[in-house]
Parts: sequence; structure tokens; C-alpha cells
Amino acid sequence: MMASEVEESLGLYLRRAVMTDKEKTPWYHDWKKLYGAVFLLSLIFLLIGFSIERYKPLTQVLIYFHREWGPAEFVQSLVIYFVIEIGIALLVACVLGITIERLSQKEIISLTNTMVMTIKEEGRKLAAEERAQIKDDVFRAVFGSSIPETITKEIISQVLKAVFVRENLKMKYTLKPKVSELTKVKYILLELEMTYDIRNLTTDDHRFSLNNFLVDSPFAELANEVKFLSVQIENSKRTVEWIGEKIPIGKRNPHIYLDLQDVITIAGEQTATVTVRAQSVKHYEGGSEYFSFGLHTCDLELTAQVLDAPLKIYCGAFSNRELMPTKTDAPDRGYYNRTSGLPVLAFQGVYIIWVPTEQVENEAISQAGSRTSATPPAEPAVATQSATAPGSDVEKPVQTS
Repeated sequence: MMASEVEESLGLYLRRAVMTDKEKTPWYHDWKKLYGAVFLLSLIFLLIGFSIERYKPLTQVLIYFHREWGPAEFVQSLVIYFVIEIGIALLVACVLGITIERLSQKEIISLTNTMVMTIKEEGRKLAAEERAQIKDDVFRAVFGSSIPETITKEIISQVLKAVFVRENLKMKYTLKPKVSELTKVKYILLELEMTYDIRNLTTDDHRFSLNNFLVDSPFAELANEVKFLSVQIENSKRTVEWIGEKIPIGKRNPHIYLDLQDVITIAGEQTATVTVRAQSVKHYEGGSEYFSFGLHTCDLELTAQVLDAPLKIYCGAFSNRELMPTKTDAPDRGYYNRTSGLPVLAFQGVYIIWVPTEQVENEAISQAGSRTSATPPAEPAVATQSATAPGSDVEKPVQTS
């Protein structure tokens, strides 16, 4: 039996039980019927008393029985007194029951309900405090037994209480070898296309900000080659897009950054799609790119493609799990396609490092076939992301050595 059928059967049973209880309820439980009966009974007693006083039937009866019960007038007066007083008492009880008692009953019920609601509210507050204390104790016992409380609170505020998460993140780096016309120095023009969905985890609307950073060119004559190409943010209600020189940017040496504060509202439990395209200048030999996230990322696909250059690329992640190659991964053709397989937490990230293939081969020969561990000098790279406030996806620079 399905849960809905069980609920329907239970509801039908309760309705029948209530109807049966109503049918079995005695008439005197209804205050209208009860006080109506008392009022009629009081009228009957009063009518009997006044009838006895007017027509004196008891006098004739007592005379007929030779006054065995005492003086006829006295007995008749006594009966009349008791009958009329009973009628008056019933009438007074009826009036008091309809007025004073009803008002008192309503007041008592109101006070009782207030007390019950107060007790329930206090109980809920106490239960909430106990649950919070239990959660804190459990978290501290499991995760933070050796961590200072200040650090534990920081972990909770920055990691566990996330407003947004990133989904379906796809990052594609394209490495284009270039030669400077002025200095004849070889360099890499690194193009990035990044697309992802931002999901609002809360039930409230939140504004989303985007402040990605790019590191200046290591070659002064190529400073203009470092720039954002396009930015697009789309949700179910509107789409905003900036292209080329229309992109709001700021300058903070040695970086340029997107100046997009509160650009779009993401409704509660809804998503928005973000696409960012940018390019930067890197060293040809021993260049690197580091990118860390300020938002939890549910799934990640990282692609790095080399165009017409004998470069060896190393892809990895700043986490305890390596990026796994996909079916389309083809390093021999300069195409690297990796996926995380598992979520990447906030303040973790990914990196790519490239070195000339000839250098790798020479090191392999010099080490007599031993496994090469190429660790070329890294340079400042594309900035990382850090959510500084609810609704933000701020990118900050990372210096690498």
C-alpha cells in the first residue's frame, strides 16, 4: 500500500470516529440544550407555584383528609414557597450560566491556550538550543577535538554555511605560443573559457557578485594582451552580458579585476549560468596557471590544449584527490581533459604547469631512465576565488613560488 493510500485511509477513519463521537454525545453536553431545559423547568415550577397559590388545591385536599398533615393553610404556603423558590433558583442559574459562566469559560480557555502556546514555544526554544549544543558537541568531538574553537567557528562560517554552490564547471585553457615583435621573446598567450552554474541553496533571494582577477603580463610590452574578453550571466528572468571594452574592470597592481558587484539576483533554490572568457600572458618555459575556488564545486571538468608547440602539461588539483583523465584525454596530441569525479571544496583549486617536451626528455636521459619530476619555477597566475560575503564569487590573486 502506498503512503498516500495509508494517509487517506487514516483520514477517513478519523473523520468517521469524529462523526460517531458526535452522534453519541449526550444532549446535555450541548450548553444551548442544557440551559434551554433548565429555563423550561424553571417556568414549570413557577407556573405550578402560582397555580397552587391562586386555586388553593392543597387546602381542599387537606380538608378532605381531615387535616392529618397539619393546618391546611400552613402546608399550602410552605409548598408554594418551595416550588416558587425552586423555579426562581433555576431561572437564576440559567441566566448566570448563559452569561457569567460562558464568559468565564471563554476566559479560562483563552488563558489555557495562551499557557499551552507559551509552554510549546519555550519547549521549541529549549529543543533548538539542545540540538544546536548537540551539533556543536558532535562536530567538535568528530572534527575539532584538536582544533581551537575559533578555527572551528571559522570553518563553520566560511565552509559549511554556504549560500551558493557551483555546478557543471567546465574550464578550458588554450595555450597559444607567440613571439614578441619587439623583443623576440617567446611567450604563451593563455586563453580561458569558464562556464558554470551557480545555485542558490537558500530559500531567499541573494545578489551575486563577480570580481575575477588577472595577473599583469610579465613583459611590459605585452600588457595590453592581458584582458577579459566577455562576461555573461543568465538566469530564468534576465541575461546580462559585457564584451570587450564595455566590461567593467578595475586596476590594482599587479592585477586587473572585474568590477561586477551585485550584478544579478538569484532566486531561492534557483540557478544562474556564468560564462567568463579571458586571456593572459605567461612564460613559455616553466609557465603555470593556478586557480582556486571560493565556492564549493560539485563537479569539475578541466581541459588544457596546446596549439602548435612541443609542450608537456601537468594538470592537478589542490585537494587529496587527483584529477582523472577522461576518454577524450590525448596528451600525445596536446589535448588534456581531466575531471575531478568528486566535489572540490571551497579554497581548493586546480593548476596546470607546462614545460618544453625537449626539457622533459633531457631530464629523463640525465636521470638514466628514472621517473622525471618536473617542477619548473612558477609565476603569479590567474587569480583564485574567495567568497567574502553571501552572494559573492570574488577572485583573489595567488602568488606562487
